[in-house]
Amino acid sequence: MNQLYVSVDLGASNVRVACSDETRVKKKLTETTDRSSGADGIAEQIIRMIKALNIEGLASIGVGSIGPLSLSTGCVVDTPNLPFKRIPVVEPLSEAFHVPVRLLNDCSAAVLGEQAYGAGRGLGNIVYVTLSTGLGGGAMVDGHLL
Repeated sequence: MNQLYVSVDLGASNVRVACSDETRVKKKLTETTDRSSGADGIAEQIIRMIKALNIEGLASIGVGSIGPLSLSTGCVVDTPNLPFKRIPVVEPLSEAFHVPVRLLNDCSAAVLGEQAYGAGRGLGNIVYVTLSTGLGGGAMVDGHLL
């Protein structure tokens, strides 16, 4: 059986989850970010969405999220786009699925994805800008993520 990976895009307007193997996206879901259940409800929404993908052989979960982030605690903190001081992400997902979970700023994750699979393939210097509910950017300089 192929190992499967889940990617999560946690945004102020939408939550997106996708399941892929090493070659392609197999399944994906999008929902409006649920603000009604509090900060813990956002992790519960992500968990429910991942479970809805019916994955066997899950190897890891990567989360690209709005910021700011506390990478040491695995939380979104003081984001201007959601009405919560602290949104736990890594711990609830780790406990629910018992796989490694990585959290990264959404634009940093996007620039890594573009370098590995997209328009930035093979480039050491890339800038990624997003205009969405908020404005964000990620950059690679001399092959190093800033």
